[in-house]
Amino acid sequence: MRNRTMTNLVYLSILFIALMLTACDNPQFTVPTSLHATFQGMRTFCEALDGDPHFIGDGIEEAFGIDYDDERMGCQNCHDASKPDEPDDDVCNNCHGEDTTHTNEIADTNEIAVATCLGCHSRQAKEAELGVTDVHYSIDEPKENCKDCHSLKEMHGDVAGILHPYQSMWDPGARDTTCLSSGCHDDISETEHDSIHKGKLDCSACHLQTVISCYNCHFDTFLDTGVKKNMGAKKDWVFLVNSENGKVRAGSFQSLVYQNESFIVFAPFHSHSVAQKEDARACSECHDNDAINELNTEGKIVVTEWDDETLTHKEGVIPVVDGKLEFAFLDYDSTLETWSLIESTTAPDYVQYGYCTAITDSQIAKLALSMGSLKQYIVDNELMDAETLEKLKIE
Repeated sequence: MRNRTMTNLVYLSILFIALMLTACDNPQFTVPTSLHATFQGMRTFCEALDGDPHFIGDGIEEAFGIDYDDERMGCQNCHDASKPDEPDDDVCNNCHGEDTTHTNEIADTNEIAVATCLGCHSRQAKEAELGVTDVHYSIDEPKENCKDCHSLKEMHGDVAGILHPYQSMWDPGARDTTCLSSGCHDDISETEHDSIHKGKLDCSACHLQTVISCYNCHFDTFLDTGVKKNMGAKKDWVFLVNSENGKVRAGSFQSLVYQNESFIVFAPFHSHSVAQKEDARACSECHDNDAINELNTEGKIVVTEWDDETLTHKEGVIPVVDGKLEFAFLDYDSTLETWSLIESTTAPDYVQYGYCTAITDSQIAKLALSMGSLKQYIVDNELMDAETLEKLKIE
């Protein structure tokens, strides 16, 4: 009996391995649990509870008592693999159309137009609409297809996703596209900036020109009418957060107002606004900048302001410091079609951090160093040799 049991276990193990190896090469096996099929990302943030390993603070479902599956939310009109009116539709058709078959060559024989990707990835579409540029679109041989940079694993999922479906694109392993893995930047080595920051600075912190944030979604209007009413997409700012891999990187936020209460969620974000090497961020754009000076003199950073007619916002690099960012949150009168400042504190009523944390006091202390002090700090801590330090031209 024992030998038979062992034989069965070996057989099942071999069968399992064979299935996994087959799945590696066949999107038919991996796509159903991929994020392009489950559309799980938005649900994850909405349903997140404080204490989840990836989250600090509750999602909007807990904050406002609005169920993600509430028909008024309308999330599943887009973020659902099986649309209510097409329950038997093949999820592959969402990207490839109906004239395809499940073959290993599907991605090569049926190129996906960028416009198809932008149909769902609306923030990237908004970047293009706002005139945000990216070096990958302006070089001599611009990218014509998203998969020129993004891997098939990101498109079709992988074996790990079958065993433990990804809950967000920020889950470890859900994405594998980096500047190094793209195949375009094989000659990248440790830069002067990496040396100074001891490998704790993500490329995005210096090379993204901007991130965009659609500001102050008026949730009452959306739930009542299905119309998205907000103060528009804002750009020309970059938020710094600590990512889960221990590096400081670019982040962004989304904000909404519901029944005169405000909610804001911070998360990592990688915009398609990559600057060329020579146009990367200078030291003074992060260190001793306007936001840091305001924080140290006023004890806060005013991110947005309202003057009864116009919303203005701070530009440049803004460190996300917990409890120190202030915003102007607005209510909308659909009858008068007017916006007005909510009579409450400018700190959000609810704050959520997803897959990131705020910048710490010790990091702020380093960001507060003047250029002269920064240069001396580098010398005192032997972070860089004199010749390399000179190249940075820290004045």
